Amino acid sequence: MASLSEEVISQAELDEIVARLANLGNDKDRMRTMKLLVRSSSFTCSQATKLLNVCQFSGSGVEAAVLIFEKCVDKDNREEILSAFRFQDEKDELNLRIKGVLEIEEEVAVEGGNEKEVIAGVEVEKHVDPRFEARKMEEEKKKRRMVEENR
Repeated sequence: MASLSEEVISQAELDEIVARLANLGNDKDRMRTMKLLVRSSSFTCSQATKLLNVCQFSGSGVEAAVLIFEKCVDKDNREEILSAFRFQDEKDELNLRIKGVLEIEEEVAVEGGNEKEVIAGVEVEKHVDPRFEARKMEEEKKKRRMVEENR
């Protein structure tokens, strides 16, 4: 989980990422590049909005926003990211998914990011990565939605 003590990317780095994304031919390539770039960076919500504004993300804009939001240090400013979307249904879906990310981060923070696991009869603590857990929960929600839609 990103925190305010983490250093966000500089304006020059942001400009470089925006330029790289703008020069790509389609949103599929932009999304792939975005996934690689956000892995090792932290952002403010304002910076995240600038990244999202470069892309059209035909259908996957919410996914990109959640990906970037997970790396934002100022999650209380999430309204900035929501403002990058024109359609209310996208804003509603994003808001719901952001709340899911925040709930998971809160649970992990309360539990200290550790779970207990019994190995060979001995209870040991196991570290839990909140980003992995958030993605796992989102994938499960998607599967449930797909099953419900196919009924």
